[in-house]
Amino acid sequence: MRILCSLFAVLLLASSCRFAGYHRVRGNGVLSKQERGLSNFQEVQVTGGMNVVLLQGAQAGVRVETDENLQEYVETEVNGNELHIHARPGYNLDERAGLTVYVTTASLRALTVTGSGDVSSQGKIAGDGLKIEVTGSGNVALALDMPSVEAQVTGSGTVRLSGNTRTFRSETHGSGEIHAFDLLAEDTRVEVSGSGDAEVFASKQLNVEVSGSGDVAYKGTANVQQQVHGSGSVHKAN
Repeated sequence: MRILCSLFAVLLLASSCRFAGYHRVRGNGVLSKQERGLSNFQEVQVTGGMNVVLLQGAQAGVRVETDENLQEYVETEVNGNELHIHARPGYNLDERAGLTVYVTTASLRALTVTGSGDVSSQGKIAGDGLKIEVTGSGNVALALDMPSVEAQVTGSGTVRLSGNTRTFRSETHGSGEIHAFDLLAEDTRVEVSGSGDAEVFASKQLNVEVSGSGDVAYKGTANVQQQVHGSGSVHKAN
């Protein structure tokens, strides 16, 4: 009976661990750089706590820099037109040598960050237009040269943008922040729902709608139309 009880306890513990989730894999501290050739893609989706650097170039590809024994757990795969970057399902990576994924693409039109990932650009990225979506606590910092840019933050994430565009559309839902004083836009539309903040630039037209306690600061000489529902505010920055 005692043996059966002990066996049951072991099985219960194993089952609890399995359902609790992730296996932790600790890095060995030996930095490894791995080049991965990929088919062309125009959209990037980052899931989890990945650090990603975007570059523009003629040949699509990925370089993963992390602990030697963690390389196999960093998955980079193209499905259709979208590059997915994430840790192998069921594993939590505890890197010691850092973890950075360098992504090169000729054209980027969509970036999705889910979780706590950090995405930045190395140099300015040009194209026909870009849509950015951040869900969770992720951070995005990009330099852009696009005719149109859209940025949406749901949660507590942050988006920082610089460069040039004709039209900029910005949305925050929750406590997220969008910092885009340095994204020089002609026509800008801002929607803030919750306690989030937005900083934007517009030279011709600015439309703002705030619902909640969020704040919008703007620069530029645009004609401003605003609607505020709640304790939020819209003001011109010094």
